[in-house]
Formats: sequence, structure tokens, C-alpha cells
Amino acid sequence: MADVRGLTYVLETAVLHGRSWIALPLAHAFAHGCAREVIVSYPRSGSTWLRTMLTHLLVEDYDSNPDVFNRLIPGVTLRRLGLVHAKGRHGPASTHWFYSRSMEKAVYVVRDPRAAIPSLFRYTTTRVGKTVPVEDWIKLYLLGLYGPRWDQHVASWLNKGRDRLGSNLLLIKYEDMKNDPLAELAAAAEFFGMPFTAERLRRAVSMSSVSVMKRWEERLVGHCSDSNASFYRGGEVDEWNSLFDVRQRERMMEISEIAMRAAGYDGT
Repeated sequence: MADVRGLTYVLETAVLHGRSWIALPLAHAFAHGCAREVIVSYPRSGSTWLRTMLTHLLVEDYDSNPDVFNRLIPGVTLRRLGLVHAKGRHGPASTHWFYSRSMEKAVYVVRDPRAAIPSLFRYTTTRVGKTVPVEDWIKLYLLGLYGPRWDQHVASWLNKGRDRLGSNLLLIKYEDMKNDPLAELAAAAEFFGMPFTAERLRRAVSMSSVSVMKRWEERLVGHCSDSNASFYRGGEVDEWNSLFDVRQRERMMEISEIAMRAAGYDGT
């Protein structure tokens, strides 16, 4: 990345994504105890999907408008602190940050890094109209310019977080939500003490599908001509082998191996 365009991208990345190292802990500090219950995940791992489904249990006849779940289960960011304070201590907030002692109860949604990392690549490049060589992107990822690495995030929650929270930490795998969304949604709702019926669960799952959310995305921000530019890609395409070469995969697997075992993934 010796050329000017490459340097510009590095600087933009440091500002847009690397700032999470400062902005997110500040947001939690300013939340003043309003984010004691959280839905948390590494980016691109399913927490938005879970928030959408849970909002259907909170709001009768909810139409899946993202503005509603962002208000009722807001993300703990500086931009949304007003919503976090308005929510108060009633129900969960959402975060992508590390475990901290201010968090007393958490659903941790984890996704296999072989799907989460390629999705993050698309989110930080294609979605914002950038073309970046994969090798250069990996260097920035390893340096933490997109925020914490997958292994760092998982280690924080499934080592320190699990040790301190015990039964107040519920682990949900993205892959299990894909296979049986009704069961995983019910588990999360019970964990947070949200009442539900079987019918409300079925409607929540149906109304939170990728196709429904893509229609909302098109309505709110316009049509995505490239499916990889959509926020709601659906996790259907396995890009791990096609996007990264053998050496790149081995490098990322080496740093992720211990965290993968903690999350229950086979690294082979």
C-alpha cells in the first residue's frame, strides 16, 4: 500500500473503524449503568438478527422496521447514547465491545470465524464501495484497524466474561440460530425474562428473514446492485476458501485456534 490511494484507505480505516478502541469504551462509560444486560457479538455474527426477532416479542404486530429495534434494544455507541439512556435499565442493550464489569447479564452470539471474517471483509470494503487487495486487508485486520480481532473478542467473553458471569452468560451460536431459530430465540427470550407464545416466536422468525430485512434496507437506503454491499447478506456463501489463499487461511487460523476451541468450533 505504498501509493496514495492505499495510504488514504489506511487513514480512512483507522478513523472509521480503529476509533472503536476509543469510542466504544467511552460509550459504555457514559451509559451510566443502562447497559447491564447486553446482547453482544463480534461484528457480522448475528446480533442484529437476534435483536430483530426479540423486538417482535416486545412489540405486537411489529413490522421489522430497524428503527424500532434500534430504539428498544439500542447499540451502546456514542451516537446512540440518548436511546440507551431512554431505555434505562429495562431490558438489554446491544454491543460489539469486550466484556466489562459493568455488564451483569449477556447473550453472546458467536459465529465461526471462517464465515464472520469474510463477512467483515465485505462489510468494510464492498459495502462502502472500496476495492482492497485481500492481503492488504488482512494486514489491517491483524493490526486491529477494523477494531478487535475475532479471537480477541471471543477470548474476552468466553474466558474472562464466562468466568465472572457464570450462568448469567448465555452462549448462542449463529449456526444454531440458522438451524433452529425458534429454539435459540426462545432460549434468549427466557434468559432475559421476555414473555412469548409459540405463535409470537413463529412470527418473529418469519418476519426477521433476510428477504424481509432486505426489503426494509431497500426502502430506507435504496437498492443494492451488488448483493455483497447489502447489510443483510444472509451468511449463505462460504467465502473462506475462495476469498483467502492457503497461506492467508493458515495465518488467521493460527491466531484464532484457541478462541475457536473455547467457542466450540473444530479448527480442522
